[in-house]
Amino acid sequence: RRANDKVILLHPLSNIETQIQEVFVSANRFDELHVITHGQSGKLLLSGGRTIDAAFVEDMHDWEDDVKSSLTRPVIYLYGCDVAKGNAGKAFVEL
Repeated sequence: RRANDKVILLHPLSNIETQIQEVFVSANRFDELHVITHGQSGKLLLSGGRTIDAAFVEDMHDWEDDVKSSLTRPVIYLYGCDVAKGNAGKAFVEL
């Protein structure tokens, strides 16, 4: 971990999508955003049965309007076991 790195833990009982969106919108303070979770073919698994799938990633593209004033947008890395497995996984990682 670098000195300027910040770890943000999502609260499992709060709305996961809202928490991720808030981090993304405030991302003008970040160069990189890493989301580390469990996974399965074509999706990342979050607490409470929520997932990051192709539809969620498409929604993230809509959030870009909220950060257009930023000079740079963060690079977003998504990590999860088996996410790239099978046809759904291959499609997901090509988004």
